[in-house]
Amino acid sequence: MRIEGLNFCILRPVIVYGRYDMSNYVTLNAMNAAMYKMNQEKMLVLWEKDKKTNMVSVKDVVRAVMYVLEKSKQNEIYNISAS
Repeated sequence: MRIEGLNFCILRPVIVYGRYDMSNYVTLNAMNAAMYKMNQEKMLVLWEKDKKTNMVSVKDVVRAVMYVLEKSKQNEIYNISAS
């Protein structure tokens, strides 16, 4: 649906982590995954080839938002991720 004269940008970030993250989900899983990797053990949730998780720092999301506000084209969709 299009509304004439309406300008928009849609930002779609992946899982966001960073300071003041109250869910602790990402932080705990990242720490857990690091322990598995350090011990050279396989953690199926994050390291299996068919199961990938993409995360992005809240600082990078803020940079992306600022970029879109300052320089983006109108009526665009942006996927925000670390890679």
